[in-house]
Amino acid sequence: MQAVSTQPSAPATAKQPPLTISLEVVAYAVLIVAALLLRIADLDSVPMAQSEAQSAMRTLQIVAPNTPGDAPAPDSPLLFVTQSLAFSFMGASEFSARLGSVFAGMLLLLLPMLFRRYLGRERTFLLTLLLAVSPTVFVTTRQADAFIWTAVFAMATVAFVWRAWSDASRANGPSSNVLWSAASAAGLVFLSDSGGSLLALILAVAAWLALWWSAIKAPDEVDESGEVLFQNARSWLQSLPWRPMLLTTAGVTILASTLFMVYPAGLGHVGNMLANTLIGFIRPAVETMPAGLGFASLIVYELGFVVLALVAVVSLMQRGRFGYVQRFMLIWMLLAMAAGLLYRGATPAFAIWAVVPMAFLIADFAVSLFANLPVVVYWTEGLVEQDATGQRYAWMKYAISLLIIGAFVVVSVHFQEIGRGLQRVPIGASLGDALATLREPLMAEFRYSLLFFFVTLLFIVISLMLVASIWGNRSMLQALGIGLLAYVIGTSIGGGWQTAVVHADNPAEYWYSTVTEPDAYLLRETLYEVSQRETSGEPLISIVAVRGTALEQDGLVGWLLRDYPNTEYVGTFAEAARHPIVLLPEVNFDMLSLGGDYVGQPFEILQPSLAYDVNVVDSVAWMGQRRLRSLIGEQYSVSLWLRQDVYDGLPQEERQRLGID
Repeated sequence: MQAVSTQPSAPATAKQPPLTISLEVVAYAVLIVAALLLRIADLDSVPMAQSEAQSAMRTLQIVAPNTPGDAPAPDSPLLFVTQSLAFSFMGASEFSARLGSVFAGMLLLLLPMLFRRYLGRERTFLLTLLLAVSPTVFVTTRQADAFIWTAVFAMATVAFVWRAWSDASRANGPSSNVLWSAASAAGLVFLSDSGGSLLALILAVAAWLALWWSAIKAPDEVDESGEVLFQNARSWLQSLPWRPMLLTTAGVTILASTLFMVYPAGLGHVGNMLANTLIGFIRPAVETMPAGLGFASLIVYELGFVVLALVAVVSLMQRGRFGYVQRFMLIWMLLAMAAGLLYRGATPAFAIWAVVPMAFLIADFAVSLFANLPVVVYWTEGLVEQDATGQRYAWMKYAISLLIIGAFVVVSVHFQEIGRGLQRVPIGASLGDALATLREPLMAEFRYSLLFFFVTLLFIVISLMLVASIWGNRSMLQALGIGLLAYVIGTSIGGGWQTAVVHADNPAEYWYSTVTEPDAYLLRETLYEVSQRETSGEPLISIVAVRGTALEQDGLVGWLLRDYPNTEYVGTFAEAARHPIVLLPEVNFDMLSLGGDYVGQPFEILQPSLAYDVNVVDSVAWMGQRRLRSLIGEQYSVSLWLRQDVYDGLPQEERQRLGID
């Protein structure tokens, strides 16, 4: 008889599932890391623009009261908060001044995750990708400017309102998303930038117009009266906890603007920002900026996005996928374009308001480009093959799209060569002289590029017609859409980098109203060398600066002098006489009298943009490469004057003995 053990058996070891990482997580990780590296690369080596220096100086003189000069109060509470924290922990530098904008830009790339359960993972990832490569988003992210925060809070407000509406429609009642939407709306209106309240108005109007549009279409689309939609919207608004929302708005505004009550005067920054919003209706942000700059920059930097967005709207309407959300995004985009065109205080950064809804529409449309549709292949007149699932010939649209991308690249290369050829036409030449120049033997490459440019365009049209005759119109349109999307994404990455880094000091760049000349930082290096000799490297030299054009205490020169606490700003030349180190605005040297012997050197500091008045001959090279035949325009200079004994390097004791100091 076999013995039976009464001891309990050892429990079976539970098998742990292997740790797996989805392809979606890997794709997001690669995209986010690449975007971050591009946004911080050379962040400290790109010279500060005049507008960036002004905002940084307004913060620095509060954080470090010994900073020379007297700048006005900041006009962006959130920019003040981010810069003050960065300056306190890292010191004042180009990197720390821009770090808050980089953080906001990365936050903008993460916000599409709030829409994931509504858009799906494919559309959400495409939305993130489009925002990551947009030139407008990229440049705005790398500047010491609060404008990127308007896009962040606008997108967050839309996301939380959408989620709150969805919770209410599922009979869950008011949720925490309502309070989050109130907090993000407070950030948009009271904390971000002077245009934030205008953008909030645009969102509210777009939401109402989209509801009105949907109500008109309701009998045909959902077979019910449009009044039902208005009644549902009114009921939802009435059910909102308005008192907690208002308390949340006030609390977020007060705590954020005052650095959690550490700096109570920060509430005044909110008033400054709202006042600047009203001023923007009648006065440009910079005197040299033309009207309509916000809309024009959308065409200059985001032309590919504009084309894709228009195609997306037409395609979504034809496929019957144009509901309330798509209508809201379209109206948002159109109102943002109108604001960029009509709002007098609009800057090129205003284009980001239209880029965000365009990215939504493009992402919604672009998913259909990769869907496998039924294909009927017309090999010959008597040989027709059908692929009901579209799986067998799915490779075809990708192969054709590669050819389309290659054709677009060829067109771009020849377009740039045409621009370079036109650059050889002498300035002021008549039409006859210009044509004679283009007929010269040295211009043979220009003529070949001009010929192949149009030949390639014709080749694209004929090839697409041939593909459509064999594979069908839908396959041809899918291949064209994929090729155009890939080309726009690729060129957008390079365009953003060129604008933000390579052309940061190019007066032909449309983004900057004024550009910083290399001499500006040479001035700082020269002062450093003087302090090395005079005060053993300590920034204790005494500098007297006469205020004037390009020599503002809260501008670029003020930023360059931020480390010299013994700098004094005066209003007249007489007050600067006989001082050892003097900074003057550009003057006639023959008329200069400082009461002694001085040695001086001029430094070109700023140059206004030349991109607001580009003639026809230069337009091709300017569009493709931001090149003009002449990049010399009006320049603003500052001259540094060293008293003769300082220039000769007399020791301090000797100068005192001679009674020079």
